[in-house]
Amino acid sequence: MIENLLDFSHFAWVHPGILGDSTNAMCEPREFVKVPQGFHYEIIQPVNRLKADSAAIQRFTVILPLTLFIERRQPGGPEKQTNIYLCSPISDKETKYFRLSGRNYRDALSDEELNEKHRTIFEQDRVIVEAQRPEELPLDLTEELHLRGPDTAGLEYRRALQKMGIRWSH
Repeated sequence: MIENLLDFSHFAWVHPGILGDSTNAMCEPREFVKVPQGFHYEIIQPVNRLKADSAAIQRFTVILPLTLFIERRQPGGPEKQTNIYLCSPISDKETKYFRLSGRNYRDALSDEELNEKHRTIFEQDRVIVEAQRPEELPLDLTEELHLRGPDTAGLEYRRALQKMGIRWSH
């Protein structure tokens, strides 16, 4: 769940027009900054509902092992939105998550419309994630091919889990 939320490289292909833009799909390597109990990084978000003529900035902050903050702010403006994801595995193949969301501005969409948009995004993700193999998250980074840029957030997360001594049982 956390790795999917961290993966900004899929936005252009899985969430076009909502989170990504297939005409602007480059995923440059990110700088990861260590923070107590985790790390953070920022991306430029090309799809911006509030200011269509400029990109937003998103900061992803991981608090290990299963908490993620995603803060979206507007360049040159005070508008900021924060989503907090608290994840709790309930079985080997299921995770329950809680999402807390807040913003310091009135959105043009109602809360129900924003929640529906969120459900759409997660349904788009669910279809892709459930089709992936292997189902388990390989913590041994030599088990997969990785690309510099698109895979850097997931790799940083897996390295951090390894350092915590987390291992999956099969």
